[in-house]
Amino acid sequence: MDTLQKYKIMRNAGQSLHGKTMEVVPTIIMTHVFMEFGKWKKGTLVCDEEDLAPMMDRLFYDKKWNGKGVVKHYLEQKGSGDLTSQEIQFVEAMKTNIFSLFLVVETNSRTKAVLLRDILGQDMREFNLVDIGMSETMKKGALLASRIINVGEFHMTTGVAHPFNPEHEFEIFEYLKENRLWGPKMRKTARDGYPLAFYKMRKIFSQNIVMEFGDVE
Repeated sequence: MDTLQKYKIMRNAGQSLHGKTMEVVPTIIMTHVFMEFGKWKKGTLVCDEEDLAPMMDRLFYDKKWNGKGVVKHYLEQKGSGDLTSQEIQFVEAMKTNIFSLFLVVETNSRTKAVLLRDILGQDMREFNLVDIGMSETMKKGALLASRIINVGEFHMTTGVAHPFNPEHEFEIFEYLKENRLWGPKMRKTARDGYPLAFYKMRKIFSQNIVMEFGDVE
């Protein structure tokens, strides 16, 4: 199996797993996510289509009730019998998820590869990402806030990506410092705050972003 074929299989596995596991999410947990993003208005969800992916990603990876996340609750209630081998592999990949701000080091539209550097991590680690849309439209030197997972031979995003022009780097770090998500006063749980913080910053800087993402074919 070549890299691009595996990428498409794993992307589809993640989407199908998401659909299956949503049935165990209590309404109150879902509502809390909508409220976090400021999209719950007088008992009604009011949002644009582009808001759904960040909210569902937040729910899928970060939210817990009774000490367990969505997938853990699903496996305890339903078991793994209805999951495909690819979905089970995706469950394992979820455990490697990292949400951070990355620098785009280089892209290759032929191989659909993107080399990212984690500029919030202390070790400035680099990740080999496979993404059809980003490899063709993302610019070298751009900044990208995203959640990525390791699926073996490469990394891939979980479907949420907030691109920023490099000139916004100072403002981004100032925002993170003000909210104790970066710097000497950084909270121990800072990374838990990244998904919502970067969603808000994407709205602030939305007039001058470096690219737009389309659906993966």
